Amino acid sequence: MMIKLARNHKIITYMLPLIGLLFAFSFCMGPVAAADNVTNNSSTNSTNWYVYSNQTIQDAVNNAAPGDTIIVNEGTYNENVILDKTDLTVKTNGNVTVQAANPSQPCFTLNSNATNAVIEGFTIIGSNNAGIYLNNTSNCLFKLFNFRKHNI
Repeated sequence: MMIKLARNHKIITYMLPLIGLLFAFSFCMGPVAAADNVTNNSSTNSTNWYVYSNQTIQDAVNNAAPGDTIIVNEGTYNENVILDKTDLTVKTNGNVTVQAANPSQPCFTLNSNATNAVIEGFTIIGSNNAGIYLNNTSNCLFKLFNFRKHNI
């Protein structure tokens, strides 16, 4: 009987610290969550919106707040995008083409509220109008564009 008790005591001696460690790690882990297209950048108090080819740039613009960044992933997007928020950055991740859904409208229109906008990296095609139209706005920056098939 003595030997059996000693063996059980030895098992308990090793198991208790192990159970305690597992319990402690469970508090350290916390819940894990992920969002499909939004990542908060807390260092600048702005949000990065990620757009994929089955989504629209316009939806991201509509949901974004001033100061946010919209990152458009590789693909072709058939739409006419209207920007109307200040300090918005719209840039590409890979080869991105915006083709005018309505050829009589520009691919990008920046309205008066779109001051300090930054748009970079797009190939824009298919507008019978201008590829980008600035409607009474200022301090906008356009970088690394490829314009094709537009009237100027």
